[in-house]
Amino acid sequence: MIKINHYLKATFRDNYRKGSNANSFHNLLIFDIGNELNMPYLSLNDDIKHFNKLNLRALITPSKSHQIRKGDKGAVDRFRIITPTQTSLFSLEAATFRELQNLSIKFLEIESFIDAKSLNDGKILR
Repeated sequence: MIKINHYLKATFRDNYRKGSNANSFHNLLIFDIGNELNMPYLSLNDDIKHFNKLNLRALITPSKSHQIRKGDKGAVDRFRIITPTQTSLFSLEAATFRELQNLSIKFLEIESFIDAKSLNDGKILR
């Protein structure tokens, strides 16, 4: 289902997926782990163990480029962490959502592994 359907953490004005067009947020957080060069490596299995250790539940799913060679980049674990929130994020403004997202990354102890490009305005959609 995830590979054939789009899933978003926000709704967008005029259905144009751009950070500045985000007008409401769903009650989930989505984080990309890309295991890029010159970054600490987090395997999919280690991430599952990490969330179990924290006693937190999340959907951890491979991305479409998981274990696939990308240009000069090797085949590495690439995946997404999708975790629900207990309260609705519907009425948050984009800046507040980003702040919540960044605080969550620190709380989850995954800041060293997050694909920074996935946090910019253009990818607030994923």
